[in-house]
Amino acid sequence: MTHTVDLRPERAAKFWRLTCELDFSPKGSGEPIIQSLFPTQQWRNVMSFGVGMEVGLNGNFDWNVGVDSSQLAELLQLLPGELKANVGNKDDLKAFLAIPAYRYELGHPEILTNGEGNSNCYWRIQASELQKVGTAKFALVFKVPKGTESITLEGKVWAEPSMNWLTANLEDVAAKLSEKFQNLLGQGNEAVSPFARGDAERWTLTLPKVG
Repeated sequence: MTHTVDLRPERAAKFWRLTCELDFSPKGSGEPIIQSLFPTQQWRNVMSFGVGMEVGLNGNFDWNVGVDSSQLAELLQLLPGELKANVGNKDDLKAFLAIPAYRYELGHPEILTNGEGNSNCYWRIQASELQKVGTAKFALVFKVPKGTESITLEGKVWAEPSMNWLTANLEDVAAKLSEKFQNLLGQGNEAVSPFARGDAERWTLTLPKVG
């Protein structure tokens, strides 16, 4: 399953952290179990490379990434050995699940994920230029108990503005602000959680019958 988040900050505003949560709760007994997530921290160097790529899932439920052949050699030099086998020419990418037109320009993001083996998961991406993502794309693989006919899925997403960026832009006038506002600015990005902007939705997914 794929999930997208459209980031649209107001003019002259910046985000620094994006969090996305998905919670599966099927009708009837049993719960879906999440097998794998994308992206994770191990793909940080690929996402930092800032090129268009295609993401696919192979028959072993491993994530593969395909890039243009002209950029492949340079990218492979940046990757640890365990990932090199999962990155190749996008024209040769073979997968039964593909996510085309995947592109992040994040510098060096921090990517925190959790949820494998559970029925809920989340991604948290931190980067100084987070708004450059535009449309963030997430993917996951999950399994359901036999006989499950539908799944209720709740999704939440929120983005936090950059207090560090705001402080830098107010440097010339900071001394004229109230003490309370100066203290708030001095706390940096960790103080902006109350100012986060987000959304929540609930979906019911009807599963195809097998057999």
